[in-house]
Amino acid sequence: EKNYLGVLNKLFEIRSFNGMIGGKPDRALYFVGKIFDQYIYLDPHTVNEGMNISSLDRLYDTYFCKSFRTCKNILIDPSIGVSFYLR
Repeated sequence: EKNYLGVLNKLFEIRSFNGMIGGKPDRALYFVGKIFDQYIYLDPHTVNEGMNISSLDRLYDTYFCKSFRTCKNILIDPSIGVSFYLR
């Protein structure tokens, strides 16, 4: 097991942990959770067309992911940024 995986797995147990970005060479992903040895991620590179604020209600659903993907934790590169939410 890679040395840093124990630390990453523990981070997901911290209440103020908000996720991590990075994780794969030449590909930045946003990891938001884990299921056993799989990390749940969202791809932050989804691009929407520009719009007028008056059409926000019509396009509201485009701002939310309808699915997620997983990746085995042993495939994660240690070059990541972590995020915490603190009051």
